[in-house]
Amino acid sequence: MTAAIATLKDRHAHLAGSLEKNRERLGAIIPIGTGLTPSRCIGVVLDAVVRTPALLKCTPASIVRATLQAAEVGLELGSPLGEAYLVPFWSRQANSEEAQFMAGYRGLIKLMCMAEQVSHIDARLVRQSDTFDYDYGTSPKIVHRPGIGDGRQRGDIVAAYAIIHYRDKGFQFDVMDRGELDKIRAGAKAREYSPWNQHTDEMFRKCPVRRLSKYARLSPLAKRCVELDDLGAMARGEYQGREVRDGFLSGRADELRGMLGAGDAPVTVVEGEIE
Repeated sequence: MTAAIATLKDRHAHLAGSLEKNRERLGAIIPIGTGLTPSRCIGVVLDAVVRTPALLKCTPASIVRATLQAAEVGLELGSPLGEAYLVPFWSRQANSEEAQFMAGYRGLIKLMCMAEQVSHIDARLVRQSDTFDYDYGTSPKIVHRPGIGDGRQRGDIVAAYAIIHYRDKGFQFDVMDRGELDKIRAGAKAREYSPWNQHTDEMFRKCPVRRLSKYARLSPLAKRCVELDDLGAMARGEYQGREVRDGFLSGRADELRGMLGAGDAPVTVVEGEIE
């Protein structure tokens, strides 16, 4: 037991050193006006690995890479704010545990609201006892009246939706039923320390926000965040082969290799998984 604790302390100290070596780089890429600092980036990541010791099994290089990606878009990685998660996964290419950046719904909303046209964004869960109805077409609308009680007192989650409100009084929304949400969760191959297991409600909220981001008016930081989120999902094998072959991989192979810890190894798609 003592040896194991010592090993964790050594890994934590080594990670702290690796992050400190990138302090100047962090300062150079953090977007102006986000309020984020290199010290904050490093501090929240070191706190995250203390709360989730399994992250210390990941290579320091992968944690540093995820930290830099979160800093690039101005999000706190692994903090209780839930802006972005540090997710461990097994990389067959690197033959090791690797950590990855995964955007949270709060982080996506924060960045999407940076677009000049966006007023605010709602992301809500619908439960069994709620009154819920919506229409698309020429007069789109959502009617949602929560049932009596708070949270799970209203029953299981049956749907999730997100609405982008624009400053010109226009809006866009997307609704996803429980079947769609569960399909995404299953595709994510959630492990013990995945946000899908530890923050399930938040991840259900993220799904319609994430889908809205595909056709909403986004800020440059939000676009980059979505791209990094896609790359991480691809590296974990969560995308279908056709979606990858249809062009997403084009121009991003080097970045994907880095996330896989694959060095200069070729990146290929085999039956929907990255090899």
